[in-house]
Amino acid sequence: MERITDGAGADPREGAEGAARGRGTEAGERLPAPGGAGRLPVGTLAVDTARDRVGVVMDHVGGRVNLRPLGGGREWDANPGRVRPADRADELRARVREANAESRRGR
Repeated sequence: MERITDGAGADPREGAEGAARGRGTEAGERLPAPGGAGRLPVGTLAVDTARDRVGVVMDHVGGRVNLRPLGGGREWDANPGRVRPADRADELRARVREANAESRRGR
């Protein structure tokens, strides 16, 4: 899955909150940690198979993967062994779930 960013390296789908978070380097990409050959890049859409949740990879900290729901919200930590790249069906499922949640909130 390709990472979408604006000129400052922030994901425009995150709005001001994502831009204010300031993740990444000057070029907008986070440098991989040593020994991180199997890590999903920050910004990748991924599935936490332990929780059956789809999220965007936000960081790798302390041997865990930080994921954020596709439509925004509270991040959660996942075991990297239980995280895989999302396929198109996973992405569609997450987008439909977010659209349904927004309609229930009256947006």
